[in-house]
Amino acid sequence: MNRRPTLAHAFTAAVLCTAATGPLAAMAPPPAKARAAVPPAAPAPPVDAAYFTREVQPILQKSCLGCHGVGAKLGNLDLRTREAALKGGVRGASLAPGNAAKSVLYHLVSGARAPLMPPGGKLPASDIQKLKRWIDGGAPWAGPALENAQAQVWWSFRPPVKPAVPVLKHAEWVRNPVDAFVLQRLRRAGLSPSAPAPRRTLIRRAYLDLVGLPPTPEEIAAFETDRSPDAWEKVVDRLLASPHYGERWGRHWLDLARYAESAGFEGDKDRPLAYRYRDYVIDAFNRDKPYDEFVREQLAGDELRPGDREALVATGYLACGPQDQVQKDAKTRSDEVDDLVSTTSSVFLGLTVGCARCHDHKYDPVKQTDYYRLAAIFAPTERREVDVPTPEERRVADARNAELEKELAPLRAQFNPLRERGVQAAKAAGQPHLNDDQIKLALSEADRKHFTELQAAIAAVEAKRPQLPKALVVTDTGREFPPVHLLLRGDAAHKGEVVQPGFVVSLPEGKTEVGPAAATPQTTGRRKALADWLTSRQNPLPARVWMNRVWRQHFGRGLVNTPSNFGVNGELPTHPELLDWLATTFQEGGWRLKPLHRLMLLSAAYQQSSTIREAAAKTDPENKLYWRMPVRRLEAEAVRDSLLAVAGTLDRQMGGPSVYPPVDPSLRADTFLGFNWPEAQDDPKTWRRSVYIKVKRSLIYPQLEVFDCPEITSTVAQRNVTTTPTQALTLLNDPLILRQAALFAQRVEREAGADPAQQAERAYRLAFGRSPTASERTLAVQFLKNRKSPPDSTPLADFCHAVVNLNEFVYVP
Repeated sequence: MNRRPTLAHAFTAAVLCTAATGPLAAMAPPPAKARAAVPPAAPAPPVDAAYFTREVQPILQKSCLGCHGVGAKLGNLDLRTREAALKGGVRGASLAPGNAAKSVLYHLVSGARAPLMPPGGKLPASDIQKLKRWIDGGAPWAGPALENAQAQVWWSFRPPVKPAVPVLKHAEWVRNPVDAFVLQRLRRAGLSPSAPAPRRTLIRRAYLDLVGLPPTPEEIAAFETDRSPDAWEKVVDRLLASPHYGERWGRHWLDLARYAESAGFEGDKDRPLAYRYRDYVIDAFNRDKPYDEFVREQLAGDELRPGDREALVATGYLACGPQDQVQKDAKTRSDEVDDLVSTTSSVFLGLTVGCARCHDHKYDPVKQTDYYRLAAIFAPTERREVDVPTPEERRVADARNAELEKELAPLRAQFNPLRERGVQAAKAAGQPHLNDDQIKLALSEADRKHFTELQAAIAAVEAKRPQLPKALVVTDTGREFPPVHLLLRGDAAHKGEVVQPGFVVSLPEGKTEVGPAAATPQTTGRRKALADWLTSRQNPLPARVWMNRVWRQHFGRGLVNTPSNFGVNGELPTHPELLDWLATTFQEGGWRLKPLHRLMLLSAAYQQSSTIREAAAKTDPENKLYWRMPVRRLEAEAVRDSLLAVAGTLDRQMGGPSVYPPVDPSLRADTFLGFNWPEAQDDPKTWRRSVYIKVKRSLIYPQLEVFDCPEITSTVAQRNVTTTPTQALTLLNDPLILRQAALFAQRVEREAGADPAQQAERAYRLAFGRSPTASERTLAVQFLKNRKSPPDSTPLADFCHAVVNLNEFVYVP
């Protein structure tokens, strides 16, 4: 019986109960000195016409006017004007200005009276509270009659206009424009920002955010002692220049691109060349490739730069989706095209265009014809494996092939006439369809022997030809393609009208059709036209959507908290002016991401403490206004990578084919014929960063899956974050965890010697970037001195195992 998990768990619980720092200490109030540096909170904004326009009107347009607006007035209720709302419908007046408790509207949306409204589900508590405050404040109104959300130009469909940066009084907290927008919004809600985070917390946050690895104790010490004005800027710039930045942020993109190295479905056939697309993504982030170019290459690299290695590999984005290798018919092809339409519209536009496959979109101004206009762009595509050599590889191969051609020339000079004699002899014998075996049989015995010898000699030379690297890419079947039909109810068996390739009509320049003139010598040119439209400065969505995704990764939630749905059914932006300012600044800077990372991380908003303040939490319990930094659980890959890093065993080799860490044999047996995950050992060759682990659709690596690594069947806008018993059990029992804990202990002993106090100090420094508290140190020393370990372990290994089980190890502070 292995007793280590039980004792390690006991130590973990004891430390958590006594720890004075880390995530569990977040409930403690900040020091008085730190609080004094925070700007005073502004009073709550008045309930006036501006409040109605800003807070109430979007709720009514999104959730109420579909049934109580211009197109329909269910229950004879019209909510487009104040007068109509006061008149009410069959239930009487919907508003009692000054008294929400007597208002039918409030009763229905709060659930105090049946039926609950809106029918699609209860409004968020924050929206209900806004309506209550508005009614209690007299239900002021502004402007003409409201339009249904679909009848007006939805906010995200309007091109962003760069707003002026707010000029605020008492704005000492503001370090750059990001802070001005955040502080303005906080003050409207009567809130103030939090105190700055300690330097140790700040550098750990930045390392885990930007490179997905914890800082070393030496890096933390250097930052804590660097008192130069640009100390923090130097840390951020160094991390953005690190090659590990691309591994961290490339992994975020691969979720969106539904990256996997197998086809899915029953057979889940391997795609051994898919890793080249992964490496392209990592390299693109490291080189800060302009985002518009990044988008264009992935959609149409083969059309933009035919024959170019990088551009061809980039089209691996189109090849990432699942593919039924068994049933190949019109329906499965329709599903493959749907994957491309749905993924591309979701990732780049933040729209659920896939919902219009069978009918017009129920909420957004997206017609079924829009869906099939996009489907016609992707319909000509097909996957291919092609050579993708570098120029030097091509030069070397050409030179070698020229040498081999010289070897082959005399052999062919003998073989070709001999073969021709055999052809003529076979035809004379009445054999019209010939292969080499039939030709050989038509020859004399001596000629047959010579024929066989020459065949073998030619084959031996051909076998010497250099093998060029290949990649899985996507291109068109040709310059022309048959007409594409709208499918009635989305059914491939029921074709409707012919639809021309094009875009979403309700967006700027969306009415454009892509005709035959767009064709290139080898392709239809349709995807290039789509890429041009998506990256046009007139398109209001791609820059907004990408900036929102980046913001969400840094701040824990998006300015729009439905990152792949900027439509009517998505959440409204909490800071629309900030989002537009970021989007336009991003475009003005040449679509380069690293300057925007820098801007966000240098802001005071990012550098806030994660301490929870009770009064602020009551006003904004979801932290939508960013009055503090949230404590975030690391993603699965970063948990594993951090363990390898602190153990000193992480293999930092970049790129190349993926690795197969060992998995339980029973899981391998459950895959198709047991072939989908080869038997492997827990070998240092597999201790690479988790982005290089094989991504199989039928078998997600269990240690990653337990920490919410998704099953990639479609694009993933944001991962689930769960807390489950299996996560704790994995950290306590997984063989990799146990082995790495032992190696972590060996590192600690090498660097700290045999003294228990020094060992505890070093272990905490490596794992958390801090010294243990007095109580933690006492507990650790007692454990190390008194622990009776089983024969296959040591007290220090058990202690290090407990350390990596602490919450603090798997959370971004």
